Amino acid sequence: MKVLLTGGSGFIGRHVLSALAERGDEVHTVGRNPPPEGKLPEGVAHHQLDLMSQSAVRALVAALRPTAVVH
Repeated sequence: MKVLLTGGSGFIGRHVLSALAERGDEVHTVGRNPPPEGKLPEGVAHHQLDLMSQSAVRALVAALRPTAVVH
C-alpha cells in the first residue's frame, strides 16, 4: 500500500509511521519542515511543502497517487 502521512513526527504520527514502515508499506510523509536527521525509517520519503497550499497538495497527491492518506 502507498500511504501519504501528515504529521509523521508528531506524537501519534511517529507511531503510525513506524507501524506502516515495519509492515512494508511505501510511506511518504509530508510537512512544512524536514524531519530531523536520522528520524525517518529507511525507505520513507519526505516531501516538504505547506499543507495550506491547496495547489501544492493537489500536485503532490496527483504525482504520488497514494492508496491511503493518514492525517
